[in-house]
Amino acid sequence: MPTHIANNTPGEAAEISIPNNGFFPDLSLTDFKTQYRVDNPVSDEAARMAVQMAMITTNGVLATWHAEQIASGYLNLEVVPAPTYEDISEKVLQYQTAVYYRAKADIVDQYRDYDTTKSGHDRADEMESKTDDYIAKAHNAVSDLLGKSRSVVELI
Repeated sequence: MPTHIANNTPGEAAEISIPNNGFFPDLSLTDFKTQYRVDNPVSDEAARMAVQMAMITTNGVLATWHAEQIASGYLNLEVVPAPTYEDISEKVLQYQTAVYYRAKADIVDQYRDYDTTKSGHDRADEMESKTDDYIAKAHNAVSDLLGKSRSVVELI
């Protein structure tokens, strides 16, 4: 899959675009790394792979909805009727949120500390909790995009 790198001005990070399937929008690796605070030791290649895998997973979850939109004549997510915020479709924002939070969860899980001391164990537990939170936020964004209510079930 080719990656497009736009020209940039000095002192500005290069825009790295991750192509999608044509219906769902291409995503920005630069935006993901900036907005979701993904930096060292995560390389651009590792972050791009996490976003691509999150994109594939999210597209799979939305496959039936996607087919319904195509059948209704909407050839891409940007034209599916929805409110806009700063000229960006609510659906696009929800999709980006779902993919980026899933990618962030994968990165946090992948880069867990291997420290076996008590403090290392505590940090790993904290990171696992963050991973769960990121996955929940990704699920919420998909539910919002689908117009479904969110449900929270907690075992007692």
